[in-house]
Amino acid sequence: MNDRRESMVVGGLAFHEQDEFGQTTGRSATFEGGEIQPLRYEDLEKINLDGPILIPLRVTGARVVESNYPDLPIATEGMVNAPLESHYASKAIGLVRGGWLPSGLALREGMTVLPDRCTIKDLAARYRDGVKRFSGDDFLDIFQGKAVRINPGLFAMEGNERDIPTPERVLDQWAEAKRSCLTRCQMCKLCRTQQSRG
Repeated sequence: MNDRRESMVVGGLAFHEQDEFGQTTGRSATFEGGEIQPLRYEDLEKINLDGPILIPLRVTGARVVESNYPDLPIATEGMVNAPLESHYASKAIGLVRGGWLPSGLALREGMTVLPDRCTIKDLAARYRDGVKRFSGDDFLDIFQGKAVRINPGLFAMEGNERDIPTPERVLDQWAEAKRSCLTRCQMCKLCRTQQSRG
């Protein structure tokens, strides 16, 4: 992977200031546009992905559309550098050019997602007939109802016997992915047409 960082466009961000006790101060700002900068391995080392996470969010080129800060006028552009507290866990992350993002932040309308074996198994355990089966939120849940294609090619090529799979085993693993996950999960129904051509 080269070291060029690829940014992801942001729809909108609202910032509400809190004091040291977690009470809102009444000061706030809303930003539009900008690009989320991918996180680095050092960021991943510091985050516990199994529970609520604190993401060191960095957005460049964000435009101020609402503000009651005297030194932050509307229509100016700048960089947002703040921790994003999320109640979502992030057991699966999205690899993007230049780094990674929690899967929900890496999500873009119309994209093709290539989940590995662990992610496919998590999706299969999470849903049955399109209905979420267990409590707890993960960034994968943001995919629900989104227009994305989920292609189990990586799952198939990874194999299940810790060696390079034969072409026959890849086909078998492709079929297993469809049986174990893609027929259960409502969000995956969006890609069935493409997969049937596969």
